[in-house]
Amino acid sequence: TKMAVGLAAMIDPTVQIPVIATFSYEHRFNNNWIIDLVLPKRAYLKKNILSNGRVSIGSELESTSFYLYQLNGISKKYEYRQTEINSGIMYEHYLGSSCIITFKSGLQNVITGRIFEKNKSFNSYILEAKPKPTVYFQAGFSFNPFMKSSKK
Repeated sequence: TKMAVGLAAMIDPTVQIPVIATFSYEHRFNNNWIIDLVLPKRAYLKKNILSNGRVSIGSELESTSFYLYQLNGISKKYEYRQTEINSGIMYEHYLGSSCIITFKSGLQNVITGRIFEKNKSFNSYILEAKPKPTVYFQAGFSFNPFMKSSKK
């Protein structure tokens, strides 16, 4: 069992919450399940399956952000920032040679989505989006040259 408590601070003036408490907990049960909590970021139940695979069930807090350089003919710089909770299942498979493939699927719930002027407060937005929950699927490939050669 591993446990940690801490604080995370952001220096970006546009962040919604500049300082937040963090809590991390990992515990391996006798039946090979692992609880992996890194709050407020993620909460997963994990289990190694097959010879090089791992399945995880849980939720992650994610954010998406991009810049808009022209909005309705106005040449000011704007940012769109969205915070969502992705809940579902993830499968990771170690391919060897420091390579991992990942598949995720589940339900995405957007908590906030706003357009605001770049370098201004997130709370002084010009547009707020409230999309309905949607199904998502992600596939990924990772290469880590520093990964140990044994199974993950």
